Amino acid sequence: MTAATPAAGLVRDAGVLAARNLRVLNVKGLVAAVVNPLLFFVAFYVVLHDLLMSRGVDFGAFFPPGIVVQAMGLGAIATGQFAWRDQRSGLFDRYRQMPIHRGAILAGRLAADLLPAAISVLVVVLAGLLAGFRFAGGPLGALGFLVLALAFWVALATGTGAFGVAMRRVDAVTAMLFVPFLPLVNFSTAFVPVQGFPGWLQPVVRVSPFTAVADGLRALAAGGPSYAPVWQAVAWIAGLTLLFSWSAMAAFRRMS
Repeated sequence: MTAATPAAGLVRDAGVLAARNLRVLNVKGLVAAVVNPLLFFVAFYVVLHDLLMSRGVDFGAFFPPGIVVQAMGLGAIATGQFAWRDQRSGLFDRYRQMPIHRGAILAGRLAADLLPAAISVLVVVLAGLLAGFRFAGGPLGALGFLVLALAFWVALATGTGAFGVAMRRVDAVTAMLFVPFLPLVNFSTAFVPVQGFPGWLQPVVRVSPFTAVADGLRALAAGGPSYAPVWQAVAWIAGLTLLFSWSAMAAFRRMS
């Protein structure tokens, strides 16, 4: 019988750990995946709907992708917290004593947490439909929207998972992850068009990865005419995934 390749072993072991993580998935986390993005959507709708519409911005088309980007960031922070709990509980130590692929530990965590992230996307889309959001790009545009959003979450969650493994205190994990998240999401086109920022801040907004992903989601929903924002988002996601994957491997090596 031929021995499994490292890649096959990674996939197999990650699947086993993902199934374990899904069995113990916190109900509170699933509720948060539904309630948090819905609350943000309603709050921003009340505050920004009339303002954006008065400035010629179609709230229904513009705003739901921004809430999706925010939800992916918050979901990634939750993954960092879960990784910290697994590490501090001694679960990772037990995993390292088992004949499993080391990369499967974080991969299994990500695979399980992908479910709440997908739920958040669907909740925002359903709420957006009530506000006028539509997939003019058809089913392929809708599928691309979901894939791009979840790929962004995977990139961020890889980094937050590595951070959670490296930190000792859960309050430090939460605080340190929110420090970059809040300015990144607020100084982007997630909630306000780039023209709504002061001129000196607009270059920063344009190069934000949150701007790239939010605009990429809007392009997929609109169905063109240009998909340049999608490719910019893909480039950001690929770069972040490579960087954070290296960080995760370094964090697990330090644990060993």
